[in-house]
Amino acid sequence: MPVDRSSTAAGQFKLSILIERLAFAALIALFIAFTWPSLNGFYTPDDVLVTYWAWTWDHAEMLKALFIPWIPMFRPLGEAVYLLAYSVFGFNPAGLYVFTWLIFIVNLFAARKFFRQFVSSNLEALICLAVIIVHGALTELYFDAATIFDRLWFTFTAIGVAAYARLRRQGTGIGLLQGSLIWGCCMMAMNSKESGVTLPFLLALYELIFVLPDALKKSTLAQWARSVGPLFAILIVTSLLFVFGRVNRTSVLIEGDYKAIASLGYWLKNVAGYLTMTAYGSVKFGAAPAAILLLIFALLSWLLRSRAMFFGLILFVVTITPVALVRARPGYILYVPGLGLGLYFGVLAATAGRKLASMLRMSAYPLELVALIAMASATGWACAAHWTPKPDERTSLNMQIARQFREEYPDLKPGSRVLFADDYFPPDDSWGLYQTLKLLYRDDKLEVRRLHGSPEQQPEKGLPLTFDYVFSKAPGGRYEELDNKDIERSSRLHILRYASVGSEMSFGSIDHFGYVVSGIIDNNSHDPGRWTEQKAILKFHVWPMDAILSSDMFIPKGVIATPPRNLSVLVNGTQVGVVPLSREGGQQIRFPVRSSLVTKDGFTLVEFAVDRPYREGNQDYGVILVHVGFEPKL
Repeated sequence: MPVDRSSTAAGQFKLSILIERLAFAALIALFIAFTWPSLNGFYTPDDVLVTYWAWTWDHAEMLKALFIPWIPMFRPLGEAVYLLAYSVFGFNPAGLYVFTWLIFIVNLFAARKFFRQFVSSNLEALICLAVIIVHGALTELYFDAATIFDRLWFTFTAIGVAAYARLRRQGTGIGLLQGSLIWGCCMMAMNSKESGVTLPFLLALYELIFVLPDALKKSTLAQWARSVGPLFAILIVTSLLFVFGRVNRTSVLIEGDYKAIASLGYWLKNVAGYLTMTAYGSVKFGAAPAAILLLIFALLSWLLRSRAMFFGLILFVVTITPVALVRARPGYILYVPGLGLGLYFGVLAATAGRKLASMLRMSAYPLELVALIAMASATGWACAAHWTPKPDERTSLNMQIARQFREEYPDLKPGSRVLFADDYFPPDDSWGLYQTLKLLYRDDKLEVRRLHGSPEQQPEKGLPLTFDYVFSKAPGGRYEELDNKDIERSSRLHILRYASVGSEMSFGSIDHFGYVVSGIIDNNSHDPGRWTEQKAILKFHVWPMDAILSSDMFIPKGVIATPPRNLSVLVNGTQVGVVPLSREGGQQIRFPVRSSLVTKDGFTLVEFAVDRPYREGNQDYGVILVHVGFEPKL
């Protein structure tokens, strides 16, 4: 009985399609397995900064900048996404983080289309994708929505090159519609990130590598020039307008970290660093080895006569150049250059599989499938071995203050004046606290000052401290509201607005915060005691009469030293007793205090000072206080 070869071929075709779809789904699942925690991320400092910019900038100019390349505006496409997310969801990161993660999924499809334009089979394209599906050096890219600029740059670079390559492979001319779409991709790549200006160069290089040689062979050079000349003339003008009109006139891009250093040595040094990141640090590249490696890659592509590998190498070099000429960045900048490495090594692996199949006189398809599985497994294994988990949201300063203030201060009077006597943000922080509160309350007239911030964030010199709200640090990353009647005194003595103090306190009590002036290493636990720093000060309201100051404390073993450390106890600056810290365990001390040392109308301050504190890391420790109080002297 004759074999129906057409039916068999159709069955094999359907099976190969099923295998390829399952393989692509498996790669997406691998990506999701590593990156899904970013879906519930919270605003990073960069998120707050970018959202604030998007909210306060001229929105009409931002819209025009999407279509006019010379308008000075920092990455308007990404900024527009932040503005939309803030307009719809308010100061809630859920919508932003879901959308920016979905860009990754879109990019997986875009990358597959990109690779497919340079390889001979869908399976080979998946091998290329498996090379770059996920990487442990790019964790900041996956978990920080502010890397949206690189994500969008990837989107339009992959789509732009893929669309252009497909158009040129079809052999048709570039009409007005096709040219407009290609120009739009280039414009959106530039709107995503200034490095997007490399896309027109990549399209030109595609022409030089894949199209021009055939035109020269066929002696159709004039026809070739007419077919692409108008488009590239427009792209060149657009790129020049973008560089000199936008990049060179946008202050963020011409100052500090973005200032370019046009030096081959500097470029090679940074490229070497990025190659080291790509290899997870298993190989430490210097400038010279990096240059040699790139030359070897180029030579190998020439020996294999693989224009696809050479284009992949060129894509890596071109797209990494803008960031290699500025201060070194974390691994997230490898996201777009990774397209080139994926193409290079994916084609190399597939080529090796085909040559082996030819030697074994068998179909290349099974070996390509094995190569895909091996590449995906190696990528996943290496990534898992070098993966940095998602940062703990509970350590986010932005999250801590936003959640507390949203719950405890849901409404602030518009235009309120807010002062932080001290806070958890670094002194040189770029307005993170200021921007967080303005965004939280959607109030650009809200005034936020910091006593210990940079000079421009501090209250105006020479003017009285007049604020509607005054806050100070509390345990666990929280803030307490201070009394705002006499702000200087409240800040100095840590006087809470809605708390009072008496003549005794216990650290196991929830109201102990009100007694602390300074020097207590506090937390939100129910432990009965708290460590002091080298010097700790507490405040009390005491009747103006002779009294006994008593304190229960614990002396840990690490505090014991030879000669013994001494604990001095002072009341309103006058020493009332000294305790040698020579015995481990609990101790109770009692010292008489004359009425003349007690403040008659105000706070009586008690100071505990250790002469030679126990030190661990960068922290000095005194003793563990449990209870402190005054009792009448009978």
